[in-house]
Amino acid sequence: MQHLTNKQSITERFSSFLSLSNTSSVTIKNYISDLNYFAYWIISNITSAGASAASLDDSFPYFSFSILQEYKNHLIKSSPTATTNRRLSSIRKFFEFLFDQGIISENYAKTSLTYPQF
Repeated sequence: MQHLTNKQSITERFSSFLSLSNTSSVTIKNYISDLNYFAYWIISNITSAGASAASLDDSFPYFSFSILQEYKNHLIKSSPTATTNRRLSSIRKFFEFLFDQGIISENYAKTSLTYPQF
């Protein structure tokens, strides 16, 4: 049985959590791919604003309703609807994990990442 440790990156911890939850390997692969896309996007935004974040783990202080709304808008502009919806679903699951594990004190994705209306 795998255990969640603080020595693992948050992506590794999320992947382990999904495995322990009997999530299918295809779903885990998609969640991690979507999480990596989000990580690249948020790190790029943080560094372009003059702050420092080398990894997704470093970006937690920047999580907010507004940053997730920006991400959602970015997806709507740059991705097909199905891709946008899948990526939003993945990030909602990730934020649910972070909140349930006590890593963040508020689940910003719960209300800010509703499915876009097309």
